[in-house]
Amino acid sequence: MLATNDVLQLTAEEEEEACARALQLSCGAVLPMVLKVAIELGLLEIIVKAGPATPLSSEEIAAQLPSENPQAAAASVDRILRLLAANKIVGCIVEAGADDRRSRKYCMAPICKYLTENEDGSLATLLLLHHDKVFLDLWYSAQSLWYDDKVSHLVSATNAGVFYGRHYLKGSVLDGGLPVMAAYGMSPFDYLGTDPRFNKLFNEAMRGHTVVIVNQLLRTYGGFDDVKVLVDVGGGVGATLCHPRHDHFQTPPHQGHQLRPPARHLRSTTPARSALIDPFDHKHQPNWKDELFSGGSPLTFMFGCRSAAR
Repeated sequence: MLATNDVLQLTAEEEEEACARALQLSCGAVLPMVLKVAIELGLLEIIVKAGPATPLSSEEIAAQLPSENPQAAAASVDRILRLLAANKIVGCIVEAGADDRRSRKYCMAPICKYLTENEDGSLATLLLLHHDKVFLDLWYSAQSLWYDDKVSHLVSATNAGVFYGRHYLKGSVLDGGLPVMAAYGMSPFDYLGTDPRFNKLFNEAMRGHTVVIVNQLLRTYGGFDDVKVLVDVGGGVGATLCHPRHDHFQTPPHQGHQLRPPARHLRSTTPARSALIDPFDHKHQPNWKDELFSGGSPLTFMFGCRSAAR
């Protein structure tokens, strides 16, 4: 075994920092999963609704949950919010009680704006998407048994043509291919067509993410000010053009268009003084590279559109 002390000469401060970082990474899955539960329970929404001037105790928060055991729920809520407070996701106020026991109350922190629904968009659904079972299963081994609907019986995972006894990502590194193909036997976009629940979650996550990013972009970027026609190529569920700050493109003489595939002649038909955005349509086009780019890349395609627009 390699003696790292002989290789790395660390100061006491560096040693402590490295150890703390390693401990943090070893528990790295805990925070996002706890935050996921907090979002699913609506804890952040309850805290934000109360307002910054009204911190709430875990008992007050638990009382608003559909729980048959409020006392147990309050204890769990307090543990969840203590972790979130330690990571500055919520604020925490410690008060001394009548019996000298400390009690905690929780209030909103700045990051709550982006983890709850509001006019500037929310990334809460994006977090739920990335920690959904469909995504998480890509990290784990194939199950030892696979259910075959065609013959209505259990068959071995080996016969079903999936990885067996190995993590999908690890297997993809060692054997090639993509984890999603190993896990589901199809591309990500094809899978979206087979799972309505996940498809809805995916599009809601993309919508929330789009609103946040577009809001930040339009707050500082004035490049769209003299644009007469804004074309959103693909655009998923249309969140970009529907953004409140894009009202400029909803009234004449300005125009906002969401262009759906096929768009093979876009290079030669793009009008002057126009802008094109978002070369991906997650909902309606499963494979842009094959169908539209003809072996090229989205970036090459967009440069072509830009040249045609000049």
